Amino acid sequence: MNIDSLRFLLLGIAWVASPLSVCAQATHAHQPIPDPQLQRAIDLHSQAHNIEMSLDSEDQRRAAILHLRSSELRPCGDPEILPSIIRSAHLFFHSGDEAEAENTMRKAAIYALRTGDVLAAAESLLHAAWLAERRGDLIVVATYAAQVEDLSHSPLLPPEIALWLRETTTLPMTTRPSVTDADQDASQGSGS
Repeated sequence: MNIDSLRFLLLGIAWVASPLSVCAQATHAHQPIPDPQLQRAIDLHSQAHNIEMSLDSEDQRRAAILHLRSSELRPCGDPEILPSIIRSAHLFFHSGDEAEAENTMRKAAIYALRTGDVLAAAESLLHAAWLAERRGDLIVVATYAAQVEDLSHSPLLPPEIALWLRETTTLPMTTRPSVTDADQDASQGSGS
């Protein structure tokens, strides 16, 4: 087993073993989440949506917390979990709490990896790396970049996306292209 394979395996084990939310705990207990809990999650999501467009940073922070809480109350596999975590991270950023935004993006990466969404995990780590770079913590940026590099070797990713991820981790986070740029480059390459 080469060193990259070993790092990828250890990274996966560490993420799977770390506690994330009620969803992770419910999986281990094999207990169904009652319907009132799902209804509470939907209500919190609705409340968050109603206040998130406010320009007030405290309202945005409150909406971020509501989205995060909503994601924790949802049953495992609910398709709203990951978008709620990511939305929460964006709202924390816009509220001025970049540290919590970075932490929440890390949570999004962990959840995405647990559900097999390698691309969402890598994108979330790239966002976290960008936030770490903004605060000048280049050691953390390098750690995130190494994790993205490890994920880029996943057989679940299309080759052009894997290449884009590997190229992205060599750039400063502030100059990295978006996934849509990589998609456009790939479609232009296949059309010629």
